[in-house]
Amino acid sequence: MKRFIVIQLVSLLLAVIFFTSSAMAIGLGFYLNPGIFGGEADWTREDPISSDFKKDTEHTGYGFVLDTAVAKNKLFNYRLNLGMEEFTSKGGANPAEYELDSFVIDNTFGFAVFKNKLVRLWVGPQIRLSFTSGKIKNLNDFDISLFGFGIGPVFGANFNLGKVFTPAVTIGYRYTGYAGTGEDKISNYECDYTISETALFVNIALLFRIGDMY
Repeated sequence: MKRFIVIQLVSLLLAVIFFTSSAMAIGLGFYLNPGIFGGEADWTREDPISSDFKKDTEHTGYGFVLDTAVAKNKLFNYRLNLGMEEFTSKGGANPAEYELDSFVIDNTFGFAVFKNKLVRLWVGPQIRLSFTSGKIKNLNDFDISLFGFGIGPVFGANFNLGKVFTPAVTIGYRYTGYAGTGEDKISNYECDYTISETALFVNIALLFRIGDMY
């Protein structure tokens, strides 16, 4: 997980350098995913006795956000979220409760549907990459590693307060597919996982605008 944090910080730094050198007007800040809404996932575990089961999911997390047009009078904006999430999956007929941590990269391509000096409303697609690892609750010797790819529509609202601060809310619906492995360290046993998840989510952000004015 420390490696993920290093990657997160390096990626943010590279993104800041790129956008500030090319645009010289951006928004930087922090976001929170409070886990207000949840989702549902279809799990498939492939081993000598394969099994399929459904579970409820929940994501909570935080991270950095960069946006190329928070308040500017432009049609298009690109938003980058780099964050850490707690990904839990439980319920259903299978009693196992999965406690996972994810490093996520969300790439959002927004198009303004309304904008003035105070408000910017936008919609667009979001693409997610996630790197997830964790354990089954109360089974500390069983490790899970997953890679995820997600896509879905999002709606965003930016509220420009003065010349610097912009609180922002993003609501979206995302489909994510995961693939990876589970490993029992004691018995040297491995299995494969594939997961299909649909989820509704909300992100709350606070951005600091740098040369970004209407």
